[in-house]
Amino acid sequence: MKILHAADLHLDSPLRGLSGEGPVNGVDEPGLAARVRGASRAALCRLIDLALEEEVKVLLLAGDLFDGTWRDHQTGIFFTQQLARLTQSGARALLVRGNHDADSKMAHHVTLPTGAHLFGHGAPSTVDLPELGLAIHGWSYPVGAVSEDPTPRFPAPIAGRVNIGLLHTNLGGQSGHGDYAPTTVSGLVARGYDYWALGHIHQRAHLENSGVHIVYPGNLQARHINEAGGPEGKGATLITVERGAIQRVEHRAVDVLRWAQITADVTGTAHFDDAVRHLQARVSEALAQAQLPTVLRVDVVGKTVAHGGLTARTQDLLASLKAGLPQHVALYVERLRVQTEAPTVEGIDPLADLVSKIAEHLRTTPDAQAAMRAELRRELEPILHKTHDNELLAEARSLVEGDALDALLAEATTTLLHRLRG
Repeated sequence: MKILHAADLHLDSPLRGLSGEGPVNGVDEPGLAARVRGASRAALCRLIDLALEEEVKVLLLAGDLFDGTWRDHQTGIFFTQQLARLTQSGARALLVRGNHDADSKMAHHVTLPTGAHLFGHGAPSTVDLPELGLAIHGWSYPVGAVSEDPTPRFPAPIAGRVNIGLLHTNLGGQSGHGDYAPTTVSGLVARGYDYWALGHIHQRAHLENSGVHIVYPGNLQARHINEAGGPEGKGATLITVERGAIQRVEHRAVDVLRWAQITADVTGTAHFDDAVRHLQARVSEALAQAQLPTVLRVDVVGKTVAHGGLTARTQDLLASLKAGLPQHVALYVERLRVQTEAPTVEGIDPLADLVSKIAEHLRTTPDAQAAMRAELRRELEPILHKTHDNELLAEARSLVEGDALDALLAEATTTLLHRLRG
C-alpha cells in the first residue's frame, strides 16, 4: 500500500523575482512565461498524476494549500477539480489547514469532493481506515497565528494500525518561518505514532527517531531563489507500507521550474573577454544536467585585473552571459552580481593615489557626503517608486540612508581608474 504526503502547495502564489517575459536563451518549450504564471498549478497536477501512477490509497496534505486570500474563485475550483481526479479513482484525500489557509476567508468556502476529508480546528481527531490498516490523526488551524503546541491533545494511537499524525507546525523553532503550533521531536515521538506528516517548512527534511518517521516534504514548487531544492527538485514524499509497517519513505519531484545560484570565480583572468569565457564555462558546467526550465542567480567573484571592466560593463557582461547560455533547456537570468576585486599592485601608482585621495575626501567630509547622498537619492528615486523587489529596495536605501557608502566608493574608485586608463 502506498501513501503520498505533500504540503505547502501555496496554490497560485506568484514566483518572486520573475516578470514572466520568457527565457533569455531563445529556448521556449512550451513557454517559460506560461510556466511562471502557472507553476503552482502545474506542480499540483503533477502531484495528482504521481498519486494515480503509483496507485496510492491515501493523499495527505499538511496545510498551506492556498496562499492567503485568492484573487478569484478559480483557485478553489481548480484545487477541488484536481482532488476529484484522485478521489474518483477510489483513493482518499485527508487535509489540514495551515496558517495561510486559516487567514484566507475564501479558503473556508471550498467544497471538497467525495472521498476528501478536512480535519476540524477543534480537538484533534482521527480518521480510522481499518480496511487499509491505517489511522490518520489530524488538526487544522483555527486562526493564522497559533502559539500553542497541539500535539499533547492528539488522540492515542489505535492498536493494529499504522498511525500517522497530520500537522502544520514549526518543529524545533526553525528560523525563517513563523513559530506557529511549535512542537519538539520528543513531543512527537511521545504520541506513539509511526509517521508524522508535517507541513510549514519549505525545505525537505526526514528525521527518524525511535522508529518514528518525522517528515517535511517541502513545498511542491520553489517560488524564489531561497527555496531552491537542489538537483533532486521539489515535491512530495511517497510512503510504502508492507506487512503492517512502513518500509520505505522516498522523495518524488513534481516541480516544473527550478532555481539555481551559481558562483563563477574569475581569479587570474587577464581581460574582460577572458572573464566572460570563464563565466560562460562555469554556468554551462553547472547546468549540464538541467532538465527543467531554470531561473539563475549568478555571482562573479575573484581577484582579476579585469575587475574594473567587469564592474563598469555589467550590462555587456549580462548580454554576453545570455548569449552563451546552454541551449538544451529554457533558462532565465534573475540577477547577475559582480563581486570581484582588483589584485594588489606593488609600488606607487600616482593615478591610483590621486583617485584614492578623492574617495577619502568624499568619505570623511560631511558636506561632500551629504551632496553625494543627495545625488544618489535623485538617481535612485525612480527605482524606489517602481520596484516591488524588497531586496533591491533594501540595497538602494542602504546607499542613501545606511552605511553602504564605503562599499560604493570602493567600487566607484576602481571603475573610475579603469575608465581613466582607457
